[in-house]
Amino acid sequence: MTAVPAELLAALEPPRPSQTVYREECTQCFDSHDSAAGVDVCLHCFNGGCPPAINGVQSANGHGRLHFERTGHRVVVNIQRRRKPASELRRNKRDSNEPPVKKLAIREEPSEEEKYDFHTQVRMYTGGEGDRAAAQYAVVEQVDDKLSPLVAAVLNAMSSAQRSEVKAWEEEIVPCQHTCELVQPEPKKLEPAGLASCAHADCGLTSNLWLCLTCGALGCGRQQYGGGGGNGHALKHTSDTGHPVAVKLGTIEPDGSADVYCYACDDARIDPNLAKHLANFDIQVAEQKKTEKSMTELASGAYPPLDQAKLTGCA
Repeated sequence: MTAVPAELLAALEPPRPSQTVYREECTQCFDSHDSAAGVDVCLHCFNGGCPPAINGVQSANGHGRLHFERTGHRVVVNIQRRRKPASELRRNKRDSNEPPVKKLAIREEPSEEEKYDFHTQVRMYTGGEGDRAAAQYAVVEQVDDKLSPLVAAVLNAMSSAQRSEVKAWEEEIVPCQHTCELVQPEPKKLEPAGLASCAHADCGLTSNLWLCLTCGALGCGRQQYGGGGGNGHALKHTSDTGHPVAVKLGTIEPDGSADVYCYACDDARIDPNLAKHLANFDIQVAEQKKTEKSMTELASGAYPPLDQAKLTGCA
């Protein structure tokens, strides 16, 4: 029975939110997860490669093996996407008890999970210590509690195509007068406990939180389609004080990118001095970690959640 050695398994980590996962196609020849052999995603660096022969199916180029021979990254997950039968799509699309549509209506596009089944199989290159070309491409039959979440994280991570779509949205966002000329009072330290939930009485929301960059007040955002709840307390703070600019906690990354909203412009903006403005509250950008979807990810439909219980292994 093939199993991933404990020391190798301990070194594997799920992809970071800012990390691109090439789970849809080979980065060399663009064979996709819709092809007969699927795509091997490296669980070390998340490169995508067409696999060698898998379950009797031979890929044309075997770039996944070449990636292993070059890097020594042994553990991969093979992903195959298969369209669900039309009968199942119709069943998912409309309840049998629902009356027929008599007028033209706009329907929400089915999600990827509704249209496709995903088949996964963890594989590992074994042996070949002296000559990687001689390594065997083996099925990992023992998928434990460490490997299963890794596979789920890969399937739920932002793909290269989704990241490109988000980038296109982000290119439309620019600075404004309010972000460039923001005036802050004397520096003050905000304690972590005060950044855990909306500060408005009787609210207590712990996500979709916006920090006023003028005074450091923390309030929840407005209700967002597909992005969790909100009671609009950040907007109320702006209405009460006139403070125009806020940043969404959980979207701040070490490179200084984040969701910034200007209520005066009523639009998403870039704050070119975000690191300086956050430092005024003793928040260091370099120490931040992205934990929530950004507005562009929500708007572009990135990060479609996949139900791990519906994932199946290759036959």
